[in-house]
Amino acid sequence: MQQTPRVLYTKLFARLMDAVDPVQIDQIEHVLSHSEGVRRVDSVKVRWIGHELHAEIEIAVDPAPNIADADADADAHAGVGAADGSVALA
Repeated sequence: MQQTPRVLYTKLFARLMDAVDPVQIDQIEHVLSHSEGVRRVDSVKVRWIGHELHAEIEIAVDPAPNIADADADADAHAGVGAADGSVALA
């Protein structure tokens, strides 16, 4: 299926403005919402930085008995959108 020049220009402009395909955001939300220990997905913000997608998420999780368990849970969920598995806890 060949795309019209207008469609191609629209996609190019969106990519230049760091737009992220809404389908990808929906997939991230779906994976998070079906992850063990996640009670609620409050916010998912995804943007391009260079050639990588970076995501900021706000989720409600089951209460953890201590910080070490909470950190381990965050590390387990990091693979959803982080190629390097990095996690920043605020």
